[in-house]
Amino acid sequence: MDINRPSVLETMNDAIRDVLAHVSRVSHERGFAKSTYYFVNGLDQDVTVQPQASYNESFTDIFNVGAPIAIVAGTKVYQTLSDRHPFTRFSVTAGILPTTGSFKITAAQNGI
Repeated sequence: MDINRPSVLETMNDAIRDVLAHVSRVSHERGFAKSTYYFVNGLDQDVTVQPQASYNESFTDIFNVGAPIAIVAGTKVYQTLSDRHPFTRFSVTAGILPTTGSFKITAAQNGI
């Protein structure tokens, strides 16, 4: 593995049309020094993103990691988690019903 070239994984690209929680695919952080997540809110409504972690891939034991992240409609935000966890995912919730667009999360993982 080239530690200078990040591993990039799209963990979510959803056209959200309700106010229910949508969970991203799991990002594996084993073997990486840090992970930066890029959030692209192409929806016409703001969303709240709650990082979640687990020690196992099946997420039978879930805990929230830090405070929720508010992402305004039509904006892009990045976040590097301060703590490493073997498995990370995100719960995304819109406060108001979105009618257009999609929400995307991409993980860029670097180093060993």
